[in-house]
Formats: sequence, C-alpha cells, structure tokens
Amino acid sequence: MSDGEGFAVDGSAGPGVLDGVASQIREMAAAFCGSSGVPGYLAGVYHGGAQAVVAHGTANAVTAAPMRTDTGFLFGSITKVFTTTLVL
Repeated sequence: MSDGEGFAVDGSAGPGVLDGVASQIREMAAAFCGSSGVPGYLAGVYHGGAQAVVAHGTANAVTAAPMRTDTGFLFGSITKVFTTTLVL
C-alpha cells in the first residue's frame, strides 16, 4: 500500500512487519534533516519479502516539490562505478 507521500509497505510478510523500522527511520531522518538543513530524504528497506519506503521533506529546493515514496532519481555516471564494483 502506498499513498505516494511519507510511507509505503508492500510484500508477502505483511505491512506490520516493517512498521517499527520505518517509524525509526522516519523519526531519525526527520530530526537529521531539521538539524542539518538537508531538504529531504527517501529511504527503503527490504527484508523477508516485505518492503518499506519512507520519504520526508522536499525533492527540489527550488520548486518545493515534495519528496514522495515514488520519487525517481537519476544516477548518471555513478552507475558505472556501481556496475564495476558488482562485476569485480
């Protein structure tokens, strides 16, 4: 299930399995964003067939677009480093 904003859980293990983890991530990351000036974050955890995704803040500081659980990111050239690392 996902509302696109804030929190989404999906998987065969059921939505209650990762609720505690997602809550901790949400609280800790929101506190970090508030104290450090980071505009937003998107974090995900996959464990035992269940997935939790947590979003907070803004995805674009210029337009103030909100960070959503379905926000996409472009990796660009860093993908080459990831691929090389995986191959080695």
